[in-house]
Amino acid sequence: MKKSKKKLMCTVLAMLMIASCSSVLSGCQSNSGTQTSTTSTVSSQPSETSTPKDESSEVEESSEPSKTESSKDNTESSVSENSKTENSSVSTDANSVEQLNEVVEKDVADTIELLTKEYEQIKADINTYDKYVKNTDKVEAFYAKVKDKHKELCDRMRTYSLKYAEMIISSDSSNDDKYEELDELFDNVYDDGGDQIFDEIYDGILDDMFKDFYDGILDDSKDTSSYDEWWDTRSNEYDNWSDTRSDVYDDWSDFRSDVYDFWSDLRSEVFDDDIEKAKKKIEKFKEKLSKQESSKQESSNPESSKEESSKEESSKQESKKPESSKSDSGLVTPSFKEAMDSYEKFFDEYIAFMKKYKESENPLDMMSEYSDYMTQYAETMQKMGELENEELTDADTAYYIEVTTRINKKLLEVAQ
Repeated sequence: MKKSKKKLMCTVLAMLMIASCSSVLSGCQSNSGTQTSTTSTVSSQPSETSTPKDESSEVEESSEPSKTESSKDNTESSVSENSKTENSSVSTDANSVEQLNEVVEKDVADTIELLTKEYEQIKADINTYDKYVKNTDKVEAFYAKVKDKHKELCDRMRTYSLKYAEMIISSDSSNDDKYEELDELFDNVYDDGGDQIFDEIYDGILDDMFKDFYDGILDDSKDTSSYDEWWDTRSNEYDNWSDTRSDVYDDWSDFRSDVYDFWSDLRSEVFDDDIEKAKKKIEKFKEKLSKQESSKQESSNPESSKEESSKEESSKQESKKPESSKSDSGLVTPSFKEAMDSYEKFFDEYIAFMKKYKESENPLDMMSEYSDYMTQYAETMQKMGELENEELTDADTAYYIEVTTRINKKLLEVAQ
């Protein structure tokens, strides 16, 4: 993105902030009120990593920052190799948020352990070029297993989010306590769980497979067989790895987006003391999970699967060679996405506050918070301005426009 365009976006944000503040202030002149924003610090949204664009590329990943909460094992969600937990039917005897934390942590840990142990065995068994060629089917089967187990886990994480929400919103706690307790959903499902899944599967097992096979025994065996055979073998390995990694990232990103949006919507309603709307958000999310489950079952239909497989095969044939295949350049740079997500979080907090301020019968009580908010606003705008010095990918540019457009739209609503 050109600097002038980023400056324009930042200027628009600043102008809208001023407009929204002026609108609320003028609307509350009779109360002599001054508005502020309470801001709670929450970990950023998901960060991502890039996939090599061609066969000569090296894998350089940036792991997301993780936030570790202490949890204990719970036997109700253990994942065995033959288990297949459905999205809409996660079974757990958790009767409290603390127990649910344990269930989530154990499920994630067990799934990762299952895949890790199986890969360690595969790596031990396939440690030469000849063994790889003879056992290509085993490697491909493991890629498929990683994809399936990862997707099943992401589906369960959505369902855990629903369980957290139902448990917290239906409790006898005050709305202030519910607002704080919803951070358990964010911390354990979106943040800790999401980070661990990303680090151990996408940035862990799949990274190891690239280094051990494509960039390891296959790269070291150029003179073992004919060049054409070696090239085809290595190219096929790259395709399998790249396809799996792309699918895993998409599933992970979708799960995190769903959970973040759900959590953010709930907190907004609870912040406004509107529990009925929060319950409607829960029902809407439950319907979404039900539709996803129905779609998954339909896709497992033999005829449907055959048609989908044919489409996937055609797509693979069109992008057979790594250099002509779609790379992961479309992924947003991790640090950039983290920054933009934190900015949007700040503005969401501000907008929620402004809405509550408008409805306040005694806005003078909020004056003490105003200076704190303005300080944080100045810091946020300064950091956004610093993005002008960064070299952005096309994906970064698109995401910058997407986030700032959402923020602008929300600010306009407050300013009206």
